[in-house]
Amino acid sequence: MRLNEALSLRVLDLDFDRNEIINLADGWGSVVMPGALAGKFPNASKEFKWQWLFPQKNRWTNSKTGEQGRWRCG
Repeated sequence: MRLNEALSLRVLDLDFDRNEIINLADGWGSVVMPGALAGKFPNASKEFKWQWLFPQKNRWTNSKTGEQGRWRCG
């Protein structure tokens, strides 16, 4: 696995029971959802399983809504 791929992992990408990476809590708001998932699952961006496994240290702030979140590291 390339470093950038590892940094892109989300919690939902891990299967701890099978010790596998399935797919390539600090409460810092939400994450940006890929593609049309934001419309399909409007609350998913705040679910634990969608959070970045290795998030960046700094937060982003949406200037319109004031909502905060984190991008992936790297």
